[in-house]
Amino acid sequence: MSDQPPPDDSGSELNGFGPRRRSTVRFVLSIAVAVAAAFGLYTLQPSWFTAPAVAGPRRVVPTPKPKSKPPHLHYLGQQQRVDNVAITPVNVTYTRGNGSSEANKGYVYVVVTLRIVNHRGQDYGFVPNVTCPVQYCNFYVRDNQGEKNPPTPYDPYHTRLRAVVLQDGGHQQGSLTFEVPERDVQARTLQLLYYHDPFGDANSVVHWELRSPPNHGR
Repeated sequence: MSDQPPPDDSGSELNGFGPRRRSTVRFVLSIAVAVAAAFGLYTLQPSWFTAPAVAGPRRVVPTPKPKSKPPHLHYLGQQQRVDNVAITPVNVTYTRGNGSSEANKGYVYVVVTLRIVNHRGQDYGFVPNVTCPVQYCNFYVRDNQGEKNPPTPYDPYHTRLRAVVLQDGGHQQGSLTFEVPERDVQARTLQLLYYHDPFGDANSVVHWELRSPPNHGR
């Protein structure tokens, strides 16, 4: 009997009675530690446990467009230099025309006398483009309804500007004729426009009111 080997206790480990009791305690302790750690994290960093707020639709504030500045107006008799060429509207007259050259009903011809002086330091070829494509003229008269009226070939006083070469300091004085609404002549709202380069820079324009300055004669 004494020679028999001691009973094998490994079966008790497999059936789980003794060691399983110790594993249950360890499991409960692990759960408690994990809960305590989670509570501590929640206390120290509550933002970790909150879902980020869902951003609502962003309100887009439109950028206000810059207000366009009104053009700087000049008047009869006021000289303006453009690319070293001085331009001065010196006089304005009106006529209905006659015969086959009579203006349309409700319209009149405005004849603008201009003085052109070359200050470029070299020859300047001046070409008054009377028969120009309507969108590429140098001179227009704008009426009160926003029409830019190009020059017409009509020359009632035989004073039309001529195509010439002006030496440095040379000058020429002559007229261009435009057909405009008669009501704007009476309202004195006509403007002379000059585009130095209508092909390359259509935004570069000089404005003259076709009337004397407000303080003229005071």
